[in-house]
Amino acid sequence: MNSVMNKLLATIVSGILLSVGAASAQTSQSHAVEVRIPGVMMIRLTSGSSNDPVRLPTPVQFDLTTVPFEPIRTYSPTNLASANWDNVRVFVNRAGTWRVTVATDNNLFPWGRVRVIPSGGFYRVRAFNLPLPAQSPRTILTGAGPTGGWRSLGFGPARFRLRLTGAEAAGTFATTVTYAIVSP
Repeated sequence: MNSVMNKLLATIVSGILLSVGAASAQTSQSHAVEVRIPGVMMIRLTSGSSNDPVRLPTPVQFDLTTVPFEPIRTYSPTNLASANWDNVRVFVNRAGTWRVTVATDNNLFPWGRVRVIPSGGFYRVRAFNLPLPAQSPRTILTGAGPTGGWRSLGFGPARFRLRLTGAEAAGTFATTVTYAIVSP
């Protein structure tokens, strides 16, 4: 009977040891996944439906030596066929208010005679004249919070106009126009 008892006891102990071993065996393991996205505000000159920035944007030119000239008239840019950008786009993915500004860098010409007339952008940007440096930067749009992706401001070279009054001197004039998105 002792041998039956020993066999039974050995079977019970083995079963307990096996069940404890099975219970403590690792059958799964977990780890965390972390994503960190910086809060940003960006502005770009783009071409077509692309959100990629144009690296060397062509200037907006009003070469009035290549068209019939009238001293009192409104002109469209003369180099639209060669323009490599056609839109200004903004992106914001953080909370808070922001604004888009435009600035010029010299007083060699009355830049206020150059008007930009946005059309069809995601945001309703009102028509604006380029500012002189003393008036720069000029706010052309204010917003709050994320834009929900890249959003068009509705203008590029085709939306620029030059209005001459007849008081402008002959010559070649150039300025750098800078668009910025800033947090007030």
